[in-house]
Amino acid sequence: MTRMFVLALVVLTTGPLAAQSGGGRPPADLIAAREAVWRAYFEGDSARLVELLPERMNGMDGQHRADIIRDARAFVAGGGRFVAITFVDQDYYAQGDVAITWARYRVQLRNPDGPFEMNGVAIELFERQGGRWLNPSWHLHGDR
Repeated sequence: MTRMFVLALVVLTTGPLAAQSGGGRPPADLIAAREAVWRAYFEGDSARLVELLPERMNGMDGQHRADIIRDARAFVAGGGRFVAITFVDQDYYAQGDVAITWARYRVQLRNPDGPFEMNGVAIELFERQGGRWLNPSWHLHGDR
């Protein structure tokens, strides 16, 4: 098992009595970290993604940090532009330096063909390292 999976398993299995649960909006520093990752991706900001994504990570479909950075660059190179992001119905669990967030997301984007949106549910794992939150793994489920 990977270290991040084990950390997530510990947070999930200890339950809300042992973990900090906001029962709603995550703490401000965790919100800022989450939004920074999404913005950096859709803005193709490779340098920022290197700061926010640990080198050893596992994104959707087994993607690694280099794959994610490549995809972010390709989005922007293809004329994609970030407009706005909104998270609603959000909650989190945190224990020590590990946090799991989940929320419904709505990302507003623009490409050469015009505006479009992505909507769905995001479950994201964060680990605090050196006083900042890094995002080593996530799962997105888009609305149909």
